[in-house]
Amino acid sequence: MGLKDCGTFLDIPPEFGSTKKYRATLGHKINHSFRPNAIFATIDTARFGVVSSLRTIRRVSKDEEFLVSYNYPFGRAPPWYREVYREAARTDPIKAAAVRKWDQEEEDKVRGDDRDLLDGIMGA
Repeated sequence: MGLKDCGTFLDIPPEFGSTKKYRATLGHKINHSFRPNAIFATIDTARFGVVSSLRTIRRVSKDEEFLVSYNYPFGRAPPWYREVYREAARTDPIKAAAVRKWDQEEEDKVRGDDRDLLDGIMGA
C-alpha cells in the first residue's frame, strides 16, 4: 500500500519550508498545475521503506519546472486551490460540472444548517 492509498498529504509547516531546515524530501517544493508533467508516486527504499517520490508523465525539457496536480478534494482544499480550480473550470467542462456539483452541495448544506437553526428557535 502506497502513501496515496493511506490518504497521506505532504504538509510541511512554514517554519520548515527552507531546505536549510528540512531536507527529508523536496516534495513540498513541487508546484501545482492542472496540466502537470509529473505525478506523485511511491518507491520502496531499502533504507527508509515506502517513501513519496516524483515520476514524470512526459518528457521534461532542460530547465522546465516539475509540476504536479495536487488533486485536493474540493471540500478540504485550501482557498487558493478552489480559486484556481474555478478559473480552470471556465475552459474545462468536466471541472465546470464538478464546481456546479460542489456549489450545490454547499448550498444544500447551508439550507440544512438554516433549517436546524430555525427548528432550534421554533422548538421543533
